Amino acid sequence: MGTHAHVLLGSGWLGDTYVNYGLGNFLWYHNFRPESGVLRVRIEDGDVVDDEWVPALIAPDGRPRPLTGVPADAAVAKWRAQRGCTGLSGNPRQR
Repeated sequence: MGTHAHVLLGSGWLGDTYVNYGLGNFLWYHNFRPESGVLRVRIEDGDVVDDEWVPALIAPDGRPRPLTGVPADAAVAKWRAQRGCTGLSGNPRQR
């Protein structure tokens, strides 16, 4: 898992390894609303077999607020699209 890139970057499978290049900031006190969220991975027999992005925006008080509805769907689609520029697969069976 990557960390401290301050921005969301691609996640997925590279060969038999699950890779995340950057989770951004989770708590951040600033005067704008950066993207944030929680990466959930499911592990079976020591292997990551599924992933899920739960998107949020950081509110002016610095705490993340989960997105719902159309904004959440758009944020998840954007997160999935980031796999393409990194060569990562969205499916562990397509390693």
